[in-house]
Amino acid sequence: MFGQLKRLLTKTLYRQLVTGVTLLMAVSMSLFSWEMLRQQEATEVTQLTRQALALASSVANSSDIWVASRDFSGLQEIVLGLVGYPDLRHAMVLDSRGQVLAHSDPSRRGKYLTDLPAPVEPRILWQDQQQIDVVTPIMLADRHVGWARIGLGRAIFNAQFAKTRRDAVLYSLLTISLGALFAALAVRYLTRRLRAVQQVADAVPAGQLDRRAAVTGHDEAAQLASHFNAMLDRLAAREEALKESETLLNATQQLGKIGGWQWDIQKQTMTWTPETYRIHDMVPEPAASTGVSDHIVKSIACYLPQDRDAIMKAFWRCVEQGEPYDIEVRFITVKNRPLWVRTMAQAVRHDGQIVKVLGYIMDITERKQLEQLNRSAALYTRTLLEASLDPLVTINAEGKITDANRATELATGVSRDHLIATDFASYFTSPDQARASYRQAFSQGFVTNYPLAIQHVSGKVTEVIYNASVYHGEDGSILGIFAAARDITDLKKMEEEIRQLAFFDPLTQLPNRRMFTDRLSQAMVASQRNGSFGALIYLDLDNFKPVNDHFGHAAGDLLLIEVAARLTSCVRAVDTVGRTGGDEFVVILGDLNADPAQAAAEASQIAGGILMALSHPYHLALPQQGRETMHVQHRCTASMGVSLFLGQQASQQDIMKWGDAAMYQAKQAGGNRVQFHQPVAAQPAPEIFSTHHGS
Repeated sequence: MFGQLKRLLTKTLYRQLVTGVTLLMAVSMSLFSWEMLRQQEATEVTQLTRQALALASSVANSSDIWVASRDFSGLQEIVLGLVGYPDLRHAMVLDSRGQVLAHSDPSRRGKYLTDLPAPVEPRILWQDQQQIDVVTPIMLADRHVGWARIGLGRAIFNAQFAKTRRDAVLYSLLTISLGALFAALAVRYLTRRLRAVQQVADAVPAGQLDRRAAVTGHDEAAQLASHFNAMLDRLAAREEALKESETLLNATQQLGKIGGWQWDIQKQTMTWTPETYRIHDMVPEPAASTGVSDHIVKSIACYLPQDRDAIMKAFWRCVEQGEPYDIEVRFITVKNRPLWVRTMAQAVRHDGQIVKVLGYIMDITERKQLEQLNRSAALYTRTLLEASLDPLVTINAEGKITDANRATELATGVSRDHLIATDFASYFTSPDQARASYRQAFSQGFVTNYPLAIQHVSGKVTEVIYNASVYHGEDGSILGIFAAARDITDLKKMEEEIRQLAFFDPLTQLPNRRMFTDRLSQAMVASQRNGSFGALIYLDLDNFKPVNDHFGHAAGDLLLIEVAARLTSCVRAVDTVGRTGGDEFVVILGDLNADPAQAAAEASQIAGGILMALSHPYHLALPQQGRETMHVQHRCTASMGVSLFLGQQASQQDIMKWGDAAMYQAKQAGGNRVQFHQPVAAQPAPEIFSTHHGS
């Protein structure tokens, strides 16, 4: 899909330019709109904050005496006077202890608030996308007597900002569309002469060789058109010459590309056949040849300088002594056409005397080229084999290696010379499995992703996936197998890392919710099988939030890692500790007593140990950029809920729900304690204990 879109947008220079300009405008407008919206939002939030603080300050200034005299009705009138303020969520006046003296909701009077700031100064207590909550101290004669607290909603602001954002998107789209249209028109005008060249270029493959690009001017497009027209002229001339050459080539192929010649010793004349002229690239002459100084000189001149002396000596030995010759050499025609030729000659005798020398010259260029291609192909194949980082081998029907590359040498520790003719299966940890793989390839033509392990002579084992296919001879018969082995060590490592991310919490390395659910299922099956109880402990840290609030999430992460380590040290090897998110952990206890009372006692003992371990102070070392490491000591307890289970009498959801409910009971009871889930019909009452009670 992406490839089709890319081709659609970049198929032509016109489309590339239009796409580029449009993308540039889209990115520019998007960045501009985003920055404007961001600045507007920041300005509006700042203005809303100032409004809230100003309103709180106004209430504080007008209610100081009323607070000091605790005139509740006067204070209530002040607060109710603000009810009509746009987006007002609440307005209240509190004394210095946090008691609500007046509230926009009269039912809230008399209650206490505990989230007031310690410093006596205006403060933003809460701010999010829905509202902002601020507080301002009420001072009377430099004495702090209470607080004025205002909460404003952001509904009006959010609606206005949403409209502004929609308008920005619409204006951006309109600008981009207009820009794209302008770019399309401008680019179309600028590339009009290139299109003229393109039209001619498209017509040439269709056989319209007489078409030319009519582009005037002196710029680059005109020069391109001029050079293009000149190239077409040359191509047309070469096309005509090629047709003539093809006619001559066809005649030559019929004659076997062999040209004959005869040297008459008595007449001192040389006669060439028409094919001999063709090989020399000379115009055929009348049958009566000229003397030695013409044909022989012209022919010898076509050989390479280093070969001329040998050719002349062989020719004159044949003339004088009757010694035949057969030589293959390079050849350059009078038109500088390079060839490979085979020239042969033998003497013709009459009454024992040499009277003539007959010979032929054969154009063997194609054969030489084919030989060179074969050598190049062999070298190319060898280069491909050696360039591969994967071990590659060829195997015959008997399972013997017939060729191997350098990567195979490295994987096995055996040289190529020693690999060839040895048993392919002997280099794997499981020879029988290796034999089965290539037998499967021979039977079905291929094998893919077959897992094997290569055994190095040093003992090192490399896991690979093995792919192979048969290769055939010219007659279609199967000659052997081409096999490739891909090292999957890194792939195995990547799979393990993916598994770690899928089933384990990246911070604490404890099982995550997915793994924990699987472990709980296993524990329930084991409990069903051996008849023993299991237990689920839900755990939530009591005093975790202040660490993040005061020292940042890095401190919170260090504390969670330490909690995970303490939890792990408190349980048995058969138990599971997991993190379900935030500051919540779970523990699965397995193989408890078959008696419910004894099982509860065992779970209670383990939970008490966990509770005690987690209540010890935490010493956190927080690195500071450019400063010394900050050391923080923090105390953090836990609220724990325990639910026992036996086999699959209860569902996994019920067990988790019971543990969670018990944990919240412990949390509501003050925390730092363990609460057992107790079924409604069970007696006695649920067991609760904490470190305060000596557990």
